[in-house]
Amino acid sequence: MSFLTYFLALIVFSLPAYQIRFHIFGLPTTLLEILLIILFIGWTAYKINKEELCATWLSLKNKLGVSFYLILAWLIISLISCFWAPNFTASLGIWRAYFLEPIILFFIFLDLIKDSQQRKLILKILFLSALVIALYALAQKFFHFGGVWSLEVAGQPKVWRATSVFAQPNFLGMYLAPIILLALGSSQKIKFKNIFLWLVILGGIISVFLAKSDGALLGIIIGVVAYFVLLNAKARKNFIICALFGVLILLSVSPTRDIAWRKISFQDLSEKLRINIWQSAFILLKQNPFLGAGINGYQQLIKDYQKPVILFAPDGQKIISVETHPYPHNLYLAIWLETGIIGLILFVAIIFFFFKKLRQNLLADKLNREVSLAIAAAMVAILIHGLVDTPYFKNDLAILFWMLVALIF
Repeated sequence: MSFLTYFLALIVFSLPAYQIRFHIFGLPTTLLEILLIILFIGWTAYKINKEELCATWLSLKNKLGVSFYLILAWLIISLISCFWAPNFTASLGIWRAYFLEPIILFFIFLDLIKDSQQRKLILKILFLSALVIALYALAQKFFHFGGVWSLEVAGQPKVWRATSVFAQPNFLGMYLAPIILLALGSSQKIKFKNIFLWLVILGGIISVFLAKSDGALLGIIIGVVAYFVLLNAKARKNFIICALFGVLILLSVSPTRDIAWRKISFQDLSEKLRINIWQSAFILLKQNPFLGAGINGYQQLIKDYQKPVILFAPDGQKIISVETHPYPHNLYLAIWLETGIIGLILFVAIIFFFFKKLRQNLLADKLNREVSLAIAAAMVAILIHGLVDTPYFKNDLAILFWMLVALIF
């Protein structure tokens, strides 16, 4: 394996390093971005030196087929969306971090990772990163430091939520959920050498519970269901039996039954806030449903559209919330607002071809079935979590998304 492959592995391990921020010549940047730039320069210089740059891009285009044009179109549409955003400079910075750089890394990843040995290296490094993040979250719990206190039920005491190295608990859930499912497909038999993978899975799940990230938990559950249902007939039968037994046990216990009903019926404070956020986002979207609000436009404009949430605690106390968020807690609504209806259509098309390629791989047996389905389950977790959050619009999450796409191709 080349030095560039190992440097790519370093970037994969350092995905949360986007939080280390500084300025160079007055321009804001992050440690992760510096690593990406170094890799891009090194990769480009290597290809030019070998006189392979044009041939490499042609090879990537042939490998991706229609998806190549869809991805480039999405990149261009997102760039154009910067021009009608309220703040062009700010939107250009967001475009660079969430669109340009992850897609560039996607193409480099696709070129460098060419065999199962290299793929295993990248996945092991990603699992190691997740384990470190999970262990830090567990340390927060047992040594009583860090985390945040969050109001979950109006009129009730605040509850503690783990954050690990991130600023918010949901950031922890969004990062770990797809990685947990990737690890699941790499640990089919309980052997001594797989203890590391089971530590990643169990440590990750416990950390998501400590973060109280409901969207991540839902994504993991649906991803696990998709994985075992599609794995084989025996696994599907055993999983369905175990799942039904587990659901009956949970529903027979009053606390878990009450919590589940409260979440499903959107009675918690966080769910009520989400409904308000979605309603306000649609009011903003009505201003220009075709073009949206532009890159970073939602964050700049929503304060003029979002109405306060008025709740009453059990003791009659009136609670008013006027908080706004960078994105509207829904991946598809966020993409529509940021890139317009064309951007949303292109995103859906990319997802369609992702699963089409997955099916082709399974039929042709090009990848280990467990690994292929684990990659698909990780994507399912992101898409399901996207119903109640935005598991793309962060530096690490955007790269993680495009890594999954690259692994399938």
